[in-house]
Amino acid sequence: MASPTGSGASHGSNPFGSASEATPPKASTLTLLNIHNHRSFFTLTFQKFGLISHVDGTVDAAAMIDDSEWLQVDSCIVQWLYSTVSKDIWSNVYRPQNSAYIAWSAITSQFLDNSLQCAMYTQQEFHSLYQGDMTVGEYYGRLKRLADTLYDCGATVSDTALVINTLHGLNNKFSQAIAVLTTMKPPLTFLYTKSYLLQEEHRIKHSLQMEAQMALLAACDNSTKSAPAPSPPVPTPAVPASNGGDRGDHRKKRKSDNRPRATCAQWQLCADATVGVLLQPLARRRPGVATQHLAP
Repeated sequence: MASPTGSGASHGSNPFGSASEATPPKASTLTLLNIHNHRSFFTLTFQKFGLISHVDGTVDAAAMIDDSEWLQVDSCIVQWLYSTVSKDIWSNVYRPQNSAYIAWSAITSQFLDNSLQCAMYTQQEFHSLYQGDMTVGEYYGRLKRLADTLYDCGATVSDTALVINTLHGLNNKFSQAIAVLTTMKPPLTFLYTKSYLLQEEHRIKHSLQMEAQMALLAACDNSTKSAPAPSPPVPTPAVPASNGGDRGDHRKKRKSDNRPRATCAQWQLCADATVGVLLQPLARRRPGVATQHLAP
């Protein structure tokens, strides 16, 4: 049977016709946080296999009721879409006999309904985002997700506006980098700005580490220079002995002296002899005086 007009499919071109192509490309479960990635992934896959007419509404599925090959491809797309969404989304969008266009529209409407309101809140968050404690990589990832959400809502952010908002929310430590980037010509791209700031972040981190090491070395040098030289040991003064101790020492010295000691009788004889010698001249002048004095 001939292929439908505008479908881009022909006999032998069915991407799900062989066993190797029957399994759709792997994708993570579709959730609210990764709708932009899934839309891009699905769109590229549809274009790769020439299946975009199954989901863009250019071909009416009711008009293709007699084309078994087209219906086979459409059913495979529906199965693929249902297998890549979360259970909550699947329970909301599943309907029996859904075409690929209806299934795809129902899935995207879960995320893109009230797009004006979503764009308003997302744009407010986008313009009020500041880096804070985030690294450059984390900060850029947050900005990119917000920009993708605005794109899905129909409020596309230009690359120049993305760069301006990025520089506006940077930390003060990147003030020098901001001054350099804003003077470059031609206008910078978002990717080049990210690459430059990643290198600047690495340079700042390296500088802080070097400053900390230099401060540590300076502190060690100062502590070494200010340390006083060891003083010589001070001799301990001798404790003076008390008088009682001196007497005891003298007594001990006397007791320890082994020289012979004179007795009282010997001291008396010596004294008498001395007095006799002294009184001899007087005895010559006055006889009897010496005898009187020498009498006991």
